Amino acid sequence: MVLNTGNNDSYQKEIESALKKIAIEFPRFEEASWFLHQAGNRLCDFSVGKKKVYVLGTSLPNEIFQVFGTLPVRLLGGSRKLTEVSGSELPRDTDPVTRAAYGYLLQIENDKELIVIPLVNDSSRKMAYLLKRKGKNVHTVTVPPIKKESTAAEWKRQMELLAERLSVYTGKGYSERKLKKAGKMAAEAKKQLRIFELLAGKHQSEISSIFRMFLPFSYYLADDYAVWAERLFILNKKLARLQEDTGTGAAQALLIGSPIYFPNYKVPYLLQEAGISFAGNFIVSDIEKPYDGKKGFDDLCRKSFVNDSSAAYVRNDTLYIKVSRYLKEHTVNGVVCHVLKGHIEYDFELERFERLFSQYDIPVIRLETDYSNQDVEQLRLRIEAFSEMLYQKGRIG
Repeated sequence: MVLNTGNNDSYQKEIESALKKIAIEFPRFEEASWFLHQAGNRLCDFSVGKKKVYVLGTSLPNEIFQVFGTLPVRLLGGSRKLTEVSGSELPRDTDPVTRAAYGYLLQIENDKELIVIPLVNDSSRKMAYLLKRKGKNVHTVTVPPIKKESTAAEWKRQMELLAERLSVYTGKGYSERKLKKAGKMAAEAKKQLRIFELLAGKHQSEISSIFRMFLPFSYYLADDYAVWAERLFILNKKLARLQEDTGTGAAQALLIGSPIYFPNYKVPYLLQEAGISFAGNFIVSDIEKPYDGKKGFDDLCRKSFVNDSSAAYVRNDTLYIKVSRYLKEHTVNGVVCHVLKGHIEYDFELERFERLFSQYDIPVIRLETDYSNQDVEQLRLRIEAFSEMLYQKGRIG
């Protein structure tokens, strides 16, 4: 594997080590390895030259960036090494996603490169302030905390301001034609991802839970959606030819809470070791009914706002609806609520979700952790006990 060299050797070594470990979990098809190489190159690309746009989180639709000739570098967190880079510049109890993103941005030597930060919580606001104070080129996007008609109009205005900023930065103008083309490409990628999710559920002996989690994550690392979708189309065709599983006998768990981003797969590996399979990872928020390019800018704004299931909202009704539908359509033996330290916004929602799961008599375990390895053994004991409880209750086998 050839990765672009950067000025953070420890981070690159962390990514390379994690990719080697995760490669063991990949299916036997050579098409799967392409996603591994593409992710490695994208994650470790600190090269200079072409203008880049760095975006925190997943709330902003990629299509709006494609219109102006770029796909953003998504800062999703996950890196233990990058949390260390942020050092003492952030408060000690800052959540690790913010720390990792801030650590990454500190490595950018060109202060003119554009950084786009959706203001989803206090940490994102403070980080935007610190970066601006350091002379970084930061554009903030206000995310309305409540979804209704008036706030949808506010979100559209925020997208218009972002489009204006991107046009000035890239030197390229906006056109409906380019937006529809971008929407069509992204919609095809999400279509193939939706097909993959269906096939992966039928072939759990071939598709590990780790790979099933990694592949949607790689969607945000794509630098060409046409190529990404074509690769997944080929992989899906091969999966479709396989004989369906008769059942692996493993407990089926739903993951909710703080999103789990590569390379921080500590909890997924522990779940897998305990014989728990998992799916229902809602990392790509608009895999169902995405913007397809058939209509214009207003439709993109509306769908991106309605479909967003991040923790930016006072009531995360979008996620609640998705989880409710998932419970009706899939077998779920247990629920794992993953909460990163500092992500208290996910705890505000937990009680409502627990009431939902109780209606199906589904047990829930809450796991609070960070990006260190200090709590691995404690987590292992709790996860093993949770797995044993599922079996003893006669839910499996």
